[in-house]
Amino acid sequence: MKECPVGCEAAPLNLTLLLTYRCNLLCRHCISDCGPARTEGMTFDQAVEYIDRAVEAINVDVVGYTGGEPFLRYPLLRRLMDYAHGKYGIAQGVVTNGSWAIRPELARRRLAELHKCGLRALTLSCDGFHLEWMPVERLRYVLQAAMELGLAVTVNTTVTRSTRVSKTDAPALLQVPPERAGKDVLFKEFGPLMIGRARDQIPRESLIGSRDESWFDGLCPFVTRTPTIAPDGSVFACCCFGDAEKDPERQVGYAGNANREPLGELLRRMNGSVLFRLFAERGPWAVMQLVRRQDSGLPILGRYLSNCEVCVELYHNPEIRRVLQSTLESLTLVAEN
Repeated sequence: MKECPVGCEAAPLNLTLLLTYRCNLLCRHCISDCGPARTEGMTFDQAVEYIDRAVEAINVDVVGYTGGEPFLRYPLLRRLMDYAHGKYGIAQGVVTNGSWAIRPELARRRLAELHKCGLRALTLSCDGFHLEWMPVERLRYVLQAAMELGLAVTVNTTVTRSTRVSKTDAPALLQVPPERAGKDVLFKEFGPLMIGRARDQIPRESLIGSRDESWFDGLCPFVTRTPTIAPDGSVFACCCFGDAEKDPERQVGYAGNANREPLGELLRRMNGSVLFRLFAERGPWAVMQLVRRQDSGLPILGRYLSNCEVCVELYHNPEIRRVLQSTLESLTLVAEN
């Protein structure tokens, strides 16, 4: 990661902690290869250290928790939310598959407990991949409880040509009243990112994509604004990086390791990265075009559903990555002179 040589003061708004790689589901599209056999996870002391150091260094508006399935470590999740909200007054968010909500009253009780600890935002997954493993009723229980508490709810749907749930299907499937869909509950749609388990289990011919640049030519709203810390201390500039336990330096958005250097310095350097600033100010597709001008013969897919898919190709296509690194070095030299 190349460092920007001049004034880079942008501050992330959402610090995300990946509490565990363990998940009770084994979804085919999982970019982090999470599942029941995974054991890696954060301790309370480790997570608190990350929260404290981040708050000292940047303007943290939200602390989010993800996995794996963070509700598999519910006591830790509740304790951390209580800590961050009680000490700093920071709002809390959580990403969940909802499988734990086996009864409506359990969903209401747990979300109400977390709401008292500062829970203000909840992200839920509803798609054909998750529903291969769990009944849709559990998602309805979580969603109804979240709406009753007034949480900001986002429902993410991953789609391919063969999946049976899309963004337009999800509101009715989850029994969200039409007047609340898009207002109190935001629905988003993505294609699978071909890393982690998805790379081996999702046929590439099933991906939905286009050569129409309006589908994927946009600024990245997440890079450096949603830094994520994994159990091994790896820090990433966004939340779509894959399995940090496997060669983290080659994953999307790797910024360094908080167990090897002060987190504040790492976050400030992350904000000054030439590559990350290009993603934020011009978008991954603009970076891809910049790289192709250096080598017009580079093999690229050219068909994408989102700019996240462009970003994954920039990182995981070895030929593109080689030219990208050379391009960033040239840009750094120009900026320094």
